[in-house]
Amino acid sequence: FKDQLLAPFRLGAFVMAIQNNMPIVPVVLKGPREMMPPESKGFRHSDIRMDILPPVDIAGYTYEDRHELMEHCYQLMHDHLKAMHQQP
Repeated sequence: FKDQLLAPFRLGAFVMAIQNNMPIVPVVLKGPREMMPPESKGFRHSDIRMDILPPVDIAGYTYEDRHELMEHCYQLMHDHLKAMHQQP
């Protein structure tokens, strides 16, 4: 995943959110990759920025919609992370 901003998601959290009728709160971090690059064996100094996005209401989503919910959350987080990396 060296060239990706965000690794692919797995379905478990989205299934649990739907089953328990709980919103998903996306959290995006900028800086961890710079702190410990994949090719490195040690830590480097890096500032970490954490943005907490608005909760995603899962009302209306069913188990059959789990992939759609996952893709929606992925796109929200990816777009936000991309914007974070474009800021000076």
